[in-house]
Amino acid sequence: MLYYDVIYRELLPLSSSRGVIFAVVFAGLLWPTFLMGCSLPFLSKAVVSEIAGSARLIGWLYGLNTMGAGVGAFVGGWFLIGTLGFDKAVYVGAALNLVVAAGGLLLARGLGLREDAPPAAARCIDDPAGGIVWRWSLLVFISGFLIVALQIVWYRLIGVLLQSNGYSFSLVLSVFLLGDAAGLLVGARTIDRIADPRRFFFLMQGMATALALAGAWFVYLAIGMGILPAAFVDRDIMSGRPGDVALIVLLLAVVVLPASFIMGFSFPVVQKAVQRDIDRLAKGSA
Repeated sequence: MLYYDVIYRELLPLSSSRGVIFAVVFAGLLWPTFLMGCSLPFLSKAVVSEIAGSARLIGWLYGLNTMGAGVGAFVGGWFLIGTLGFDKAVYVGAALNLVVAAGGLLLARGLGLREDAPPAAARCIDDPAGGIVWRWSLLVFISGFLIVALQIVWYRLIGVLLQSNGYSFSLVLSVFLLGDAAGLLVGARTIDRIADPRRFFFLMQGMATALALAGAWFVYLAIGMGILPAAFVDRDIMSGRPGDVALIVLLLAVVVLPASFIMGFSFPVVQKAVQRDIDRLAKGSA
């Protein structure tokens, strides 16, 4: 298989630097991740017919997409690999992708694809004088950078506490994605009640940062106060005992879940803010 037999076993041992390792892994993951990333914008284009209300609809789409990713990360990491083995789990994932692709092709045959003239508000997106999309794109880029960086920090932190076993990454990833999905769905549902989406977005970013820092500080204080064990080396934290399960749930609920939810909640707010700025620009140029 490409990623294990070729990249991991054959190419990575020949790498002499981190730059070479990054280039090999990047080249191996580029096309599948690129195509996955294309799917949501194409789907949004297919279902969104007008600018008004697009923030709620895209928020729902993104939330359901992220929820599916979270469930897949949990089922794949906690059930498929341990039950079927790594190779068979990969085959199951490939088969599911083929089913989805076949279903998408069947649905596409029944759709009448046409080119409609974009509304005036949409044409303002390309207006370089406004720079609306570029400014918000930069802010969203920084926000995405921070949340993925936090995800890595969470994995390193909780991975150490959970002895870096095979379930650590899928556990952190699934909770992160499910929290993000919950925030997206709640944000899409309540977006119309937010009077000032721009101010609310910055408030959410600050709150997410504060919650992330508070989660890490909680781990430090909880170990000092005896709430969390000071040493995990001789303890099977994945034993399945009620006390250990409660400990894992506590860690994830305090460290990962709150900031993930807030970050997800802020995504529909960005769309609402962009929509409002575009509408104002369109009215000003009319």
